Amino acid sequence: MIRIFVVDDDAITREVIRGMIAMEPDMELIGESDRLDGVMETVTRLRPSILLLDVQLPDGDGPDLAEKLAEMPAHPGIIMISVQKDVAFLRKAMQAGARDYLLKPFTGVELVDAIRRVNAEAASRGGSHQAECIAVWSCRGGAGGSSFSISFASQLAMMGKRTALIDGDLFMGDIAFLLNTPYELSWTHWANECLSGTVDGERYLTFGPNNLMIMPTAKNPVQAELIKPGMGNRLLQALSDRFDFVIVDLHRLLDEMTLELAEACQRLWLVTDCSCTGVKNLHLITGVLDQLRIPWIERGVILNKARREDRSIIEKVQKEYPVKGILPFDEKIEDGWLKGDPLIIDQPRSPYSKTIKEMASGFMAREKVKVS
Repeated sequence: MIRIFVVDDDAITREVIRGMIAMEPDMELIGESDRLDGVMETVTRLRPSILLLDVQLPDGDGPDLAEKLAEMPAHPGIIMISVQKDVAFLRKAMQAGARDYLLKPFTGVELVDAIRRVNAEAASRGGSHQAECIAVWSCRGGAGGSSFSISFASQLAMMGKRTALIDGDLFMGDIAFLLNTPYELSWTHWANECLSGTVDGERYLTFGPNNLMIMPTAKNPVQAELIKPGMGNRLLQALSDRFDFVIVDLHRLLDEMTLELAEACQRLWLVTDCSCTGVKNLHLITGVLDQLRIPWIERGVILNKARREDRSIIEKVQKEYPVKGILPFDEKIEDGWLKGDPLIIDQPRSPYSKTIKEMASGFMAREKVKVS
Protein backbone atom coordinates (compact mmCIF):
# COMPACT_ATOMS: atom_id res chain seq x y z
CA MET A 1 0.00 0.00 0.00
CA ILE A 2 1.34 3.45 -0.93
CA ARG A 3 0.75 5.64 2.13
CA ILE A 4 0.38 9.35 1.38
CA PHE A 5 0.48 12.43 3.60
CA VAL A 6 -0.61 15.86 2.28
CA VAL A 7 0.54 19.29 3.49
CA ASP A 8 -1.38 22.13 1.84
CA ASP A 9 -3.13 25.14 3.35
CA ASP A 10 -5.86 25.13 0.68
CA ALA A 11 -8.81 23.04 1.88
CA ILE A 12 -10.19 22.61 -1.64
CA THR A 13 -6.88 21.24 -2.91
CA ARG A 14 -6.77 18.73 -0.04
CA GLU A 15 -10.34 17.66 -0.79
CA VAL A 16 -9.56 17.15 -4.48
CA ILE A 17 -6.45 15.11 -3.65
CA ARG A 18 -8.44 13.07 -1.15
CA GLY A 19 -10.94 12.16 -3.86
CA MET A 20 -8.26 11.28 -6.40
CA ILE A 21 -6.42 8.97 -4.00
CA ALA A 22 -9.64 7.29 -2.88
CA MET A 23 -10.08 6.02 -6.45
CA GLU A 24 -6.82 4.04 -6.32
CA PRO A 25 -6.97 0.60 -4.59
CA ASP A 26 -3.24 0.57 -3.75
CA MET A 27 -3.12 4.08 -2.25
CA GLU A 28 -4.15 5.35 1.16
CA LEU A 29 -4.30 8.92 2.48
CA ILE A 30 -3.02 8.53 6.04
CA GLY A 31 -3.16 12.19 7.08
CA GLU A 32 -3.12 15.82 6.09
CA SER A 33 -2.12 19.21 7.49
CA ASP A 34 -2.61 22.85 6.55
CA ARG A 35 0.70 23.98 8.07
CA LEU A 36 4.29 22.84 8.56
CA ASP A 37 4.17 22.88 12.36
CA GLY A 38 4.24 19.31 13.68
CA VAL A 39 4.61 17.68 10.25
CA MET A 40 8.19 16.54 10.88
CA GLU A 41 7.14 14.63 14.00
CA THR A 42 4.01 13.20 12.35
CA VAL A 43 5.88 12.01 9.26
CA THR A 44 8.56 10.42 11.44
CA ARG A 45 5.89 8.46 13.33
CA LEU A 46 3.46 7.54 10.54
CA ARG A 47 6.21 6.90 7.94
CA PRO A 48 4.30 7.71 4.74
CA SER A 49 5.60 6.46 1.41
CA ILE A 50 4.87 9.78 -0.29
CA LEU A 51 4.64 13.36 1.02
CA LEU A 52 2.67 15.83 -1.10
CA LEU A 53 4.05 19.17 0.03
CA ASP A 54 2.95 22.69 -0.91
CA VAL A 55 5.80 25.07 -1.71
CA GLN A 56 4.49 27.94 0.40
CA LEU A 57 2.53 27.63 3.64
CA PRO A 58 1.43 30.17 6.27
CA ASP A 59 4.21 29.18 8.67
CA GLY A 60 7.08 28.51 6.28
CA ASP A 61 8.30 27.13 2.97
CA GLY A 62 7.91 23.52 1.92
CA PRO A 63 11.46 23.16 0.55
CA ASP A 64 12.86 23.92 4.02
CA LEU A 65 10.96 20.93 5.44
CA ALA A 66 11.93 18.79 2.45
CA GLU A 67 15.60 19.51 3.14
CA LYS A 68 15.26 18.33 6.75
CA LEU A 69 13.35 15.20 5.74
CA ALA A 70 15.94 14.32 3.09
CA GLU A 71 18.49 13.91 5.89
CA MET A 72 16.46 11.07 7.41
CA PRO A 73 17.79 7.54 6.63
CA ALA A 74 14.34 6.37 5.40
CA HIS A 75 12.46 9.44 4.28
CA PRO A 76 9.30 9.59 2.14
CA GLY A 77 9.37 10.42 -1.54
CA ILE A 78 8.55 14.14 -1.73
CA ILE A 79 6.37 15.67 -4.44
CA MET A 80 6.06 19.44 -4.39
CA ILE A 81 2.76 21.06 -5.38
CA SER A 82 2.29 24.75 -6.15
CA VAL A 83 0.62 27.36 -8.33
CA GLN A 84 4.05 28.91 -8.85
CA LYS A 85 5.55 28.40 -12.32
CA ASP A 86 8.74 30.23 -11.40
CA VAL A 87 11.84 28.21 -12.37
CA ALA A 88 13.58 29.42 -9.20
CA PHE A 89 10.90 27.77 -7.05
CA LEU A 90 11.25 24.55 -9.02
CA ARG A 91 15.03 24.55 -8.69
CA LYS A 92 14.83 25.25 -4.94
CA ALA A 93 12.37 22.37 -4.44
CA MET A 94 14.51 19.86 -6.32
CA GLN A 95 17.67 20.94 -4.55
CA ALA A 96 15.88 20.46 -1.23
CA GLY A 97 15.20 16.78 -2.01
CA ALA A 98 11.87 16.74 -3.87
CA ARG A 99 11.58 14.00 -6.50
CA ASP A 100 8.82 15.59 -8.57
CA TYR A 101 6.82 18.82 -8.97
CA LEU A 102 3.13 19.31 -9.79
CA LEU A 103 1.55 22.58 -10.85
CA LYS A 104 -2.00 23.37 -9.76
CA PRO A 105 -4.48 22.53 -11.05
CA PHE A 106 -3.35 19.00 -11.90
CA THR A 107 -5.41 16.06 -13.08
CA GLY A 108 -5.93 12.78 -11.29
CA VAL A 109 -3.80 11.02 -13.92
CA GLU A 110 -0.93 13.47 -13.35
CA LEU A 111 -1.11 13.03 -9.57
CA VAL A 112 -1.32 9.23 -9.62
CA ASP A 113 1.46 8.91 -12.20
CA ALA A 114 3.74 11.14 -10.13
CA ILE A 115 3.02 9.17 -6.96
CA ARG A 116 3.71 5.81 -8.62
CA ARG A 117 6.86 7.10 -10.30
CA VAL A 118 8.34 8.59 -7.11
CA ASN A 119 7.33 5.57 -5.04
CA ALA A 120 8.96 3.18 -7.53
CA GLU A 121 12.12 5.29 -7.53
CA ALA A 122 12.21 5.28 -3.72
CA ALA A 123 11.70 1.50 -3.68
CA SER A 124 14.58 0.99 -6.14
CA ARG A 125 16.96 2.80 -3.80
CA GLY A 126 15.59 1.00 -0.72
CA GLY A 127 14.08 4.08 0.82
CA SER A 128 10.34 3.52 0.72
CA HIS A 129 9.81 0.18 2.44
CA GLN A 130 8.44 0.65 5.93
CA ALA A 131 6.96 -1.97 8.22
CA GLU A 132 3.33 -1.88 9.29
CA CYS A 133 3.62 -1.36 13.05
CA ILE A 134 0.54 -2.54 14.98
CA ALA A 135 0.21 -1.98 18.73
CA VAL A 136 -2.04 -4.46 20.59
CA TRP A 137 -3.43 -3.29 23.91
CA SER A 138 -5.45 -5.55 26.19
CA CYS A 139 -8.32 -3.76 27.95
CA ARG A 140 -8.28 -6.11 30.94
CA GLY A 141 -6.25 -8.92 32.42
CA GLY A 142 -7.29 -12.21 30.89
CA ALA A 143 -8.80 -10.67 27.76
CA GLY A 144 -6.20 -12.48 25.66
CA GLY A 145 -4.14 -9.62 24.27
CA SER A 146 -0.86 -11.54 24.35
CA SER A 147 -2.51 -14.65 22.89
CA PHE A 148 -3.83 -12.59 20.01
CA SER A 149 -0.50 -10.80 19.45
CA ILE A 150 1.37 -14.09 19.29
CA SER A 151 -1.25 -15.76 17.10
CA PHE A 152 -1.54 -12.88 14.63
CA ALA A 153 2.23 -12.39 14.39
CA SER A 154 2.78 -16.15 13.98
CA GLN A 155 0.22 -16.29 11.18
CA LEU A 156 1.90 -13.41 9.34
CA ALA A 157 5.25 -15.18 9.69
CA MET A 158 3.77 -18.44 8.38
CA MET A 159 2.48 -16.52 5.37
CA GLY A 160 6.05 -15.58 4.49
CA LYS A 161 6.10 -12.05 5.90
CA ARG A 162 9.11 -10.85 7.85
CA THR A 163 7.48 -10.27 11.23
CA ALA A 164 8.83 -9.05 14.56
CA LEU A 165 6.90 -9.43 17.83
CA ILE A 166 7.84 -6.98 20.58
CA ASP A 167 7.01 -7.71 24.23
CA GLY A 168 5.93 -4.31 25.54
CA ASP A 169 5.61 -5.42 29.17
CA LEU A 170 9.18 -4.71 30.19
CA PHE A 171 8.86 -6.02 33.75
CA MET A 172 6.57 -9.06 33.57
CA GLY A 173 6.14 -9.84 29.87
CA ASP A 174 5.49 -13.45 28.90
CA ILE A 175 5.82 -13.65 25.10
CA ALA A 176 8.99 -15.78 25.14
CA PHE A 177 7.62 -17.89 28.02
CA LEU A 178 4.35 -18.65 26.21
CA LEU A 179 6.28 -19.67 23.09
CA ASN A 180 8.75 -21.72 25.17
CA THR A 181 11.54 -19.82 23.44
CA PRO A 182 14.96 -19.69 25.16
CA TYR A 183 16.81 -16.43 24.72
CA GLU A 184 20.02 -14.69 25.72
CA LEU A 185 19.40 -11.18 24.39
CA SER A 186 16.50 -8.96 25.44
CA TRP A 187 15.27 -5.41 25.99
CA THR A 188 18.10 -4.74 28.46
CA HIS A 189 20.74 -5.53 25.85
CA TRP A 190 18.96 -3.21 23.43
CA ALA A 191 19.13 -0.51 26.12
CA ASN A 192 22.91 -0.87 26.19
CA GLU A 193 22.91 -0.64 22.38
CA CYS A 194 21.08 2.67 22.59
CA LEU A 195 23.52 4.01 25.19
CA SER A 196 26.44 3.13 22.93
CA GLY A 197 24.89 5.18 20.13
CA THR A 198 24.21 2.36 17.63
CA VAL A 199 20.74 1.33 16.50
CA ASP A 200 20.92 -2.20 15.04
CA GLY A 201 17.79 -3.57 16.70
CA GLU A 202 17.44 -6.78 14.67
CA ARG A 203 20.52 -8.43 16.16
CA TYR A 204 18.84 -8.35 19.59
CA LEU A 205 15.78 -10.29 18.45
CA THR A 206 15.33 -14.01 19.13
CA PHE A 207 14.06 -16.62 16.67
CA GLY A 208 10.63 -17.99 17.53
CA PRO A 209 8.58 -20.60 15.64
CA ASN A 210 8.28 -20.28 11.84
CA ASN A 211 11.00 -17.58 11.68
CA LEU A 212 8.99 -15.20 13.86
CA MET A 213 11.44 -12.76 15.49
CA ILE A 214 10.86 -11.81 19.13
CA MET A 215 12.09 -9.05 21.42
CA PRO A 216 11.75 -10.63 24.88
CA THR A 217 11.33 -8.82 28.16
CA ALA A 218 14.18 -8.60 30.65
CA LYS A 219 14.88 -11.88 32.47
CA ASN A 220 15.20 -9.96 35.73
CA PRO A 221 12.44 -7.35 36.26
CA VAL A 222 14.96 -5.11 38.02
CA GLN A 223 16.90 -4.79 34.76
CA ALA A 224 13.91 -3.16 33.12
CA GLU A 225 14.88 0.03 34.96
CA LEU A 226 17.73 0.35 32.44
CA ILE A 227 15.25 1.00 29.65
CA LYS A 228 14.76 4.76 29.37
CA PRO A 229 12.29 6.96 27.46
CA GLY A 230 13.03 7.09 23.75
CA MET A 231 14.45 3.57 23.53
CA GLY A 232 11.14 2.05 22.47
CA ASN A 233 10.69 4.53 19.65
CA ARG A 234 14.28 3.98 18.51
CA LEU A 235 13.73 0.23 18.43
CA LEU A 236 10.71 0.48 16.14
CA GLN A 237 12.54 2.93 13.88
CA ALA A 238 15.51 0.54 13.69
CA LEU A 239 13.24 -2.36 12.68
CA SER A 240 10.86 -0.54 10.37
CA ASP A 241 12.91 -0.90 7.19
CA ARG A 242 13.84 -4.54 7.84
CA PHE A 243 10.44 -6.12 8.45
CA ASP A 244 7.06 -6.28 6.78
CA PHE A 245 5.20 -6.22 10.10
CA VAL A 246 6.07 -5.28 13.67
CA ILE A 247 3.50 -6.34 16.29
CA VAL A 248 3.86 -4.71 19.72
CA ASP A 249 2.13 -6.44 22.63
CA LEU A 250 1.65 -3.49 24.99
CA HIS A 251 1.71 -3.52 28.78
CA ARG A 252 -1.87 -3.30 30.07
CA LEU A 253 -1.21 -0.26 32.25
CA LEU A 254 -0.83 3.15 30.61
CA ASP A 255 2.73 3.94 31.64
CA GLU A 256 5.31 6.05 29.82
CA MET A 257 6.79 3.23 27.74
CA THR A 258 3.35 1.89 26.78
CA LEU A 259 2.35 5.28 25.45
CA GLU A 260 5.69 5.71 23.66
CA LEU A 261 5.38 2.36 21.88
CA ALA A 262 1.73 2.99 21.03
CA GLU A 263 2.52 6.41 19.55
CA ALA A 264 5.34 4.91 17.44
CA CYS A 265 2.88 2.52 15.72
CA GLN A 266 0.58 3.43 12.85
CA ARG A 267 -2.28 1.28 14.13
CA LEU A 268 -3.69 0.51 17.57
CA TRP A 269 -5.93 -2.51 18.19
CA LEU A 270 -7.71 -2.83 21.53
CA VAL A 271 -8.36 -6.40 22.63
CA THR A 272 -11.26 -7.05 24.99
CA ASP A 273 -13.81 -9.74 25.80
CA CYS A 274 -17.57 -9.56 26.16
CA SER A 275 -17.59 -9.44 29.97
CA CYS A 276 -19.01 -6.42 31.79
CA THR A 277 -15.49 -5.46 32.89
CA GLY A 278 -14.12 -5.88 29.37
CA VAL A 279 -16.75 -3.63 27.79
CA LYS A 280 -16.52 -1.09 30.61
CA ASN A 281 -12.73 -0.91 30.29
CA LEU A 282 -13.05 -0.50 26.53
CA HIS A 283 -15.20 2.59 27.10
CA LEU A 284 -12.75 4.01 29.66
CA ILE A 285 -9.63 3.40 27.58
CA THR A 286 -11.27 4.81 24.46
CA GLY A 287 -12.13 7.97 26.39
CA VAL A 288 -8.51 8.38 27.47
CA LEU A 289 -7.26 7.83 23.91
CA ASP A 290 -9.71 10.40 22.57
CA GLN A 291 -8.23 12.96 24.97
CA LEU A 292 -4.67 12.13 23.88
CA ARG A 293 -5.60 12.82 20.23
CA ILE A 294 -2.88 10.61 18.80
CA PRO A 295 -3.41 10.48 15.00
CA TRP A 296 -3.21 6.74 14.34
CA ILE A 297 -4.03 5.63 10.82
CA GLU A 298 -6.38 3.14 12.39
CA ARG A 299 -7.79 2.41 15.84
CA GLY A 300 -9.85 -0.76 16.05
CA VAL A 301 -11.24 -3.32 18.46
CA ILE A 302 -10.66 -7.08 18.64
CA LEU A 303 -13.43 -8.94 20.47
CA ASN A 304 -11.95 -12.09 21.99
CA LYS A 305 -13.48 -15.17 23.64
CA ALA A 306 -16.83 -14.54 22.00
CA ARG A 307 -19.63 -17.05 22.63
CA ARG A 308 -23.02 -17.45 20.98
CA GLU A 309 -24.77 -16.00 24.02
CA ASP A 310 -22.69 -12.81 23.64
CA ARG A 311 -24.38 -11.87 20.35
CA SER A 312 -26.28 -8.87 21.76
CA ILE A 313 -23.12 -7.48 23.42
CA ILE A 314 -21.15 -7.95 20.21
CA GLU A 315 -23.78 -6.06 18.21
CA LYS A 316 -23.71 -3.15 20.66
CA VAL A 317 -19.91 -2.92 20.52
CA GLN A 318 -19.99 -3.08 16.72
CA LYS A 319 -22.37 -0.13 16.58
CA GLU A 320 -20.04 2.03 18.67
CA TYR A 321 -16.56 0.91 17.64
CA PRO A 322 -14.75 -0.25 14.48
CA VAL A 323 -14.42 -3.99 15.23
CA LYS A 324 -11.52 -5.53 13.29
CA GLY A 325 -12.17 -9.13 14.32
CA ILE A 326 -14.30 -11.39 16.49
CA LEU A 327 -12.41 -14.36 17.92
CA PRO A 328 -14.46 -17.32 19.17
CA PHE A 329 -13.92 -18.75 22.63
CA ASP A 330 -11.71 -21.85 22.44
CA GLU A 331 -10.79 -23.73 25.60
CA LYS A 332 -7.93 -25.43 23.74
CA ILE A 333 -5.88 -22.23 23.73
CA GLU A 334 -4.51 -22.84 27.21
CA ASP A 335 -3.49 -26.40 26.25
CA GLY A 336 -1.46 -24.97 23.41
CA TRP A 337 0.47 -22.66 25.74
CA LEU A 338 1.37 -25.64 27.95
CA LYS A 339 3.20 -27.07 24.92
CA GLY A 340 4.76 -23.75 23.98
CA ASP A 341 2.73 -23.63 20.74
CA PRO A 342 0.06 -21.07 19.90
CA LEU A 343 -3.20 -22.63 18.77
CA ILE A 344 -2.59 -21.23 15.28
CA ILE A 345 0.33 -23.69 14.98
CA ASP A 346 -0.82 -26.55 17.20
CA GLN A 347 -4.36 -26.76 15.78
CA PRO A 348 -4.57 -24.72 12.57
CA ARG A 349 -8.10 -25.94 11.80
CA SER A 350 -9.68 -24.78 15.05
CA PRO A 351 -12.31 -21.99 14.81
CA TYR A 352 -9.92 -19.59 16.58
CA SER A 353 -7.06 -20.39 14.18
CA LYS A 354 -9.29 -20.06 11.12
CA THR A 355 -10.46 -16.64 12.30
CA ILE A 356 -6.86 -15.45 12.85
CA LYS A 357 -5.92 -16.68 9.37
CA GLU A 358 -8.89 -14.86 7.82
CA MET A 359 -7.93 -11.66 9.65
CA ALA A 360 -4.30 -11.86 8.50
CA SER A 361 -5.26 -12.69 4.91
CA GLY A 362 -7.81 -9.89 4.79
CA PHE A 363 -5.41 -7.39 6.29
CA MET A 364 -2.63 -8.26 3.86
CA ALA A 365 -5.00 -8.10 0.89
CA ARG A 366 -6.28 -4.69 2.00
CA GLU A 367 -2.83 -3.26 2.65
CA LYS A 368 -1.15 -4.74 -0.45
CA VAL A 369 2.17 -4.49 1.35
CA LYS A 370 4.21 -5.52 -1.66
CA VAL A 371 2.60 -3.14 -4.17
CA SER A 372 5.20 -0.68 -5.41
